[in-house]
Amino acid sequence: MTNHKSLLTIGAVLVAALFVATASKAGGGTSSVNKLTMNRSTSLAGVVLAPGAYTFEVLEGHTDIVRVTSTGQNRVMYTGFTTVVERPAGLPPTSALRFGESQRGEPVPIVAWFPLGSSTGHEFRRR
Repeated sequence: MTNHKSLLTIGAVLVAALFVATASKAGGGTSSVNKLTMNRSTSLAGVVLAPGAYTFEVLEGHTDIVRVTSTGQNRVMYTGFTTVVERPAGLPPTSALRFGESQRGEPVPIVAWFPLGSSTGHEFRRR
């Protein structure tokens, strides 16, 4: 069982390494908007995100609602409530996503989004 969990953890880390994140910053501060490019399918609270570029943002005037749009097409892929959580101690400030476990061949679930450079993030509520 330990080897299985270790392999899943290593797999999640490798998946995280496959993602390239760039932050949109205004005024030199931490922004609540990130453009993330994914090279494999992921899932987000019942929605499958195909490989491609997506914009993650906190809706203006809210601290707990996140919208994900496809960059370029500006198509809304997800809008939903989140729980504000602290960035895990081991997650570098340059990492934007935390992933869950998935079955082989299934999209990797996104558990939480942490705006780059921020000490807090948004854990997605499962429907």
